[in-house]
Amino acid sequence: MKNPLTYAFVVLLIFLVLPGLFLSHFEAEKRAIKLREEINTVLGDIKASIGTRLYWNIHRMEGVKALVAMSPDLSQEDFDRAMEINFTGDHDLRNIGLARDMVIRFMYPMEGNEAAIGLDFTKNREQSASAELARTLNKTVLAGPLNLVQGGVGIIARIPIYLSDTENYRDGFWGLASVVINMDVFYEKAGLNSLPAGVKVAIRGKDALGADGEVFLGTPEIFKPEAQAALADIELPHGYWQIAAVPFNGWPGYYFHFSMPVAIYCTGALIVLASNLLMMVSLGQRKRAENKLQETNRQLEESIDLANQMASKAEAANIAKSEFLANMSHEIRTPMNGIIGMTGLLLDSQLTREQHMYAETVWNSAKSLLGLINEILDFSKIEAGKVDMEVIDFDLQGLMDDFKVPLALQAGDKGLEFICGISRDVPLLLKGDPGRLRQILTNLAGNAVKFTASGRVSVLVTLESETPEHVLLLFTVLDTGIGIPLEQQKLLFQKFSQVDSSTTRQYGGTGLGLAISKELVQIMGGGIGVQSEAGKGSRFWFTVSLLKQSKASHATSSDKQSKASHATSADKQSEASHATSADKQSEASHATSSDITISPRDGESSPAPLPRLPTIKTDNTMADIRNLFAHRDLCILLADDNPTNQQVALGILKKLGLSAHAVSNGREVIDALKIKPYHLVLMDIQMPEMDGLDASRQVRSSQSQVLNPDIPIIAMTAHAMAGDREMCLAAGMNGYISKPIDPLALAKELEKHLSKGSENTIDRQAGGEYGYDSSGDGSDPARIFHRPSLMKMLMDDEELMESIISIFLDDMPTQVDALKSFVENGDAGQAYNQAHRIKGAAGNVAAFMLQETAHEMEQAGKEGDMESLKRLMPELEKRFQLLKGQMESNRTGYF
Repeated sequence: MKNPLTYAFVVLLIFLVLPGLFLSHFEAEKRAIKLREEINTVLGDIKASIGTRLYWNIHRMEGVKALVAMSPDLSQEDFDRAMEINFTGDHDLRNIGLARDMVIRFMYPMEGNEAAIGLDFTKNREQSASAELARTLNKTVLAGPLNLVQGGVGIIARIPIYLSDTENYRDGFWGLASVVINMDVFYEKAGLNSLPAGVKVAIRGKDALGADGEVFLGTPEIFKPEAQAALADIELPHGYWQIAAVPFNGWPGYYFHFSMPVAIYCTGALIVLASNLLMMVSLGQRKRAENKLQETNRQLEESIDLANQMASKAEAANIAKSEFLANMSHEIRTPMNGIIGMTGLLLDSQLTREQHMYAETVWNSAKSLLGLINEILDFSKIEAGKVDMEVIDFDLQGLMDDFKVPLALQAGDKGLEFICGISRDVPLLLKGDPGRLRQILTNLAGNAVKFTASGRVSVLVTLESETPEHVLLLFTVLDTGIGIPLEQQKLLFQKFSQVDSSTTRQYGGTGLGLAISKELVQIMGGGIGVQSEAGKGSRFWFTVSLLKQSKASHATSSDKQSKASHATSADKQSEASHATSADKQSEASHATSSDITISPRDGESSPAPLPRLPTIKTDNTMADIRNLFAHRDLCILLADDNPTNQQVALGILKKLGLSAHAVSNGREVIDALKIKPYHLVLMDIQMPEMDGLDASRQVRSSQSQVLNPDIPIIAMTAHAMAGDREMCLAAGMNGYISKPIDPLALAKELEKHLSKGSENTIDRQAGGEYGYDSSGDGSDPARIFHRPSLMKMLMDDEELMESIISIFLDDMPTQVDALKSFVENGDAGQAYNQAHRIKGAAGNVAAFMLQETAHEMEQAGKEGDMESLKRLMPELEKRFQLLKGQMESNRTGYF
């Protein structure tokens, strides 16, 4: 060791290792002591639990002794009755017998124990010892263990019964009460089936059970000296039980234990050693590293200078290119406008069919080329910094009205629904560049129409924020088109790029539109973005900052606001553009909201509430409520997981003149309310994934992202238990209607929540919900299927009734089979849910007998009564077959 550093390193190593060994030994001792204390605590708990349970059983046995002493001549029937009362709930007391003069006369329960009658203890060598000992000592004596006929291991308790209270009690010996304690159940009652993890327990008899030391729980190895088990005795009326407990993996050693303090110490020691070793190694390398670093810094500085020079040259070249493109594009536009103008004049002249076709082809090609040139010119001006933005007064409502007319025509040609609206809290009189704003809107909405084959395109304007002088507006364009894959969205807003090159051939375009829109939005002090999913539509949004017109921001009239608030173009399209037929409008308006699954942008403001609706006046007849709401543009969201129930509700809403979309669970409700401003939700309570109550709570939550957290929600459920209405209201719902749906009741509830402040003028007609009392004799054929009730529910629409019954007959066999499977598998919870679905569907088609049986099975499933479920299942199948036969045999008569 000539090197001083090496000598110092060895000494340091010795001084670090020795304390670590001592610390490890100390931790091992502490761990072993703590573990033994824990085992002793567990052992004490077991002893107390077993002793308590054992003496409780002995106490119940003494009750038998007292009963027989008072009534020595009791009969088998009296004995059975007394035992049933006395031992209810004591499942570990397996059976009880009375042996008068040592011969068993009575046994409870008798079933399975008939062979015990007549057993003479005095002649049975295995039984006579404990029986004689109990008689001699006049004490309860335990004997066993033995295998029980009914299964498991049992211990027999002998209780002597004497009829004399004199000191010479043996003169009054009556017999014995023999009680079998089922040890499996006894251990469970005493808590031995839920021992702490890592503890093994064994029990043996010392002088009370069979041979001394016989083990009847656990293994004999635990009682060996080398096991060092913790021991405890339980005193019995005669003898003892001994309990032993050891750790599952044995006792830990007392020498070394790698604990957290040891680990920390070792880690620190290693760090110290490594630090010293590294210090020794690094001393020779530090100088070389410093020299190399200086050389690297010099090369990096040279590289940075070169990169700056190249960047300056590239920027100058880009500016020159942009200026060239701007100038060339401008020059090309002049002859292109001449070509288009002259071709238009030529088309208005007298031409042959072939000449007209040629001229029209030239005109269309020239228009496309001019659009390309305009986009190149715009982008070139932006890149060259030569774009000029106007700041002039304009009316936002007028801009939106002008903007939507040509797009409504395009949408109408494709059979699309086009919606355009302004939230009523948005100021209309603003200052800015309306031309550029319209250019952005036209680009985004035009793309939406271009890439949407069916469904709808919506353009909404909402207020993001405002000050006394400025407003920040959020423009949102929603479509149900082809969507954009997530991995390809990064290509958007880049010049000359499209998501998929194949779209250029199918839809046309250069890929400059979004890039230009992005630049214009940034110039106007806003941002732009997109959320989309392939095949499920897209949501483009952008914000712009605009000035308010002086002394005009608070002067907008209520007529303009009402006109701007969510005004759909469904009615105006037919007048302005004849864009869509009535059939196409109906088809588009009934597209389910689940077709679009795009979430709102973080921090997006919710649209302002819709304007107040006028008061509705109706009479009390079914005919008068047809098309009751047809004169308003209202859309209802229906949530129900049963297809039959959906068709019934949608049919009624259609008769009322309402547009409705259907979803199947609470999660779809939340998704739908995030993307479309519905006016009201009809919510079923019991649905998969998320039920109606949880969905309502999420809508009302302060963290809710739905467009309108205050939207009216009406509960729609087959539940009829007390407190259900309060439960729905507590979850944030506004109303409650029961299923099967009564159209008059539904119309009344809709009027209440769609006409705030008006009087409710729709009243239920007298005579029950549908004119038929469903409670009655089960033999009444009308209770199998009551056609008048269903017709009244559907407002006499036979075509709708045929459709609903077809859906019901197609769906119900699957529902019945599912319920039968749950019953056969003993799954009461799933049976409860399935019976609830069948009950609701049966009620909606006026199948009262099937509904009653499903209701009984629903209650049985709720209570876990499998016997009743098995008993009722054949009856439900029979009633469904009766219903199916009646519907099918009389089908032509109905329809």
